[in-house]
Amino acid sequence: MNSSLLNALSRSAVALAALGFALGMGLGNAADAPAGAAFWTLRPQAVAGSTGVFLADLVDVATNGPALPALRITNAPPVGHPFVISRALVEAVLHQRQPEAIQPRWEGAVESSVARRTRALEESEVLERLSTVMQRSYVGDKGELELVPTRPWVPPVIADEPGTLRIIEFPVAGLSASFIVRFELKAGREILGSWQLPLQARVWRDLYIAPTSLPRGTSLSEAGWLRERRDSLSIRDAIGALPADPAGYELGEPLSPGSVLTARMVRQRPVIARGHLIDALVQEGGLSISVRATALEDGVPGQVIRIRNPRSLKEFNGKVQNADTVLVTL
Repeated sequence: MNSSLLNALSRSAVALAALGFALGMGLGNAADAPAGAAFWTLRPQAVAGSTGVFLADLVDVATNGPALPALRITNAPPVGHPFVISRALVEAVLHQRQPEAIQPRWEGAVESSVARRTRALEESEVLERLSTVMQRSYVGDKGELELVPTRPWVPPVIADEPGTLRIIEFPVAGLSASFIVRFELKAGREILGSWQLPLQARVWRDLYIAPTSLPRGTSLSEAGWLRERRDSLSIRDAIGALPADPAGYELGEPLSPGSVLTARMVRQRPVIARGHLIDALVQEGGLSISVRATALEDGVPGQVIRIRNPRSLKEFNGKVQNADTVLVTL
């Protein structure tokens, strides 16, 4: 064999040896991993929730590979402050928590930048949550609350957590047509943020509307009311439901067509009319005396009115018992 051929074979052997060494170094952990170990790929970028950074947040598993163990690596990063987790830290936690587990074959990045999972807090969500809380706490069954912001809402970025809305500042006078509310979102012990928002409010309700001109003294049962959906918040003491016995109540003032019926317009219908003769009952111990008297005022049961003895012309006060009797107080 000539010298040229020997030199060529020698160079080939050196190259193969170098290639083998390079391949051995490249396989690294995979060459040393036990048979059956899964291939894990560390993500270069990852996101996590408030409960912490879990193995599943950091690692992709080869298709059809075994499921990842439910392993918490560390606390979650604050919103806007990502941090780096190395592959070595993941291996150390895995070895400490599950020492009997088969070590994986690693691929991908050697470290992962982990950020908090976030989302934009949209205006529609804010109004829906505020409406739910305020409907329950300040409106109840008095109508349907509608809120309209008077200033543009710039959606803030918050942690992507379900959260609970809590109102932390509300007008002392209660719900009004225009006000400012302060509120916060809280997920567990973590406050996702607090904000202030100026709002206009309406409380929609079916109200009683006068169909025509109604004079003072009209019975509520005879008015022929119309029903219209209106903002009851802008109408003080608007009535959403008539008394159980509408015939026992009447208008205390006249109404024009289209007027809304309010509580101050309604009074209980008198059972005793001014100028009518009634029985004035005087009680003293076990003795009762009844005399005829003239009512000087209209009266409803329980009301104290003035009465006059037609013979002596003396006036007394008496509490209306019913349509025929007044109990005199001496």
